Amino acid sequence: MFPAKACELGVRMDEKRSTYLAYLLRVWLAEGEDVWRAALEAPDGAERHGFATLDGLYAFLDAQTREMAAAQAAQTRAAKTQAAQTRAEKKTRAPQ
Repeated sequence: MFPAKACELGVRMDEKRSTYLAYLLRVWLAEGEDVWRAALEAPDGAERHGFATLDGLYAFLDAQTREMAAAQAAQTRAAKTQAAQTRAEKKTRAPQ
């Protein structure tokens, strides 16, 4: 089953891009060898990654998703800090 479209979930596209990866995956058995090779290509063709082993592919995807998760967590922390600062500023400016 495919995930719902971002607009159906109420997610803005810029938010979705920061938590979404898309690649065309090619996997093939190396001729004369007992080794699977892989390649990932960005949908727009601007980025391509080749892998001599499936373990290399897995390591790349693991690193990509960990990096995105860390960036998303930092962004969430920054937004919460900004919101708390804004609330504190409003309290100090509110008439007594």
